[in-house]
Amino acid sequence: MRREVRGRGGKTVTALHAEDLRREDYARNLLRELKHTLGCGGSTDPSAGALFLQGDRTETLPPLLEARGFRVVRTGG
Repeated sequence: MRREVRGRGGKTVTALHAEDLRREDYARNLLRELKHTLGCGGSTDPSAGALFLQGDRTETLPPLLEARGFRVVRTGG
């Protein structure tokens, strides 16, 4: 999990990368649940195994992911 700004017109997104997210149906369902819970927008890129949530969600997202069985590793600054 990391916070990204570069290449997005100054907008902040929280990026998640995992092998499980390469399955399009799984990624789409997880994204739908996270967007609803966090009240934000987002998108998925199954070919890269990534989810992108709008805004800085680095504080609120780890407990939600750990409850779903993910091991959260923060990268970047």
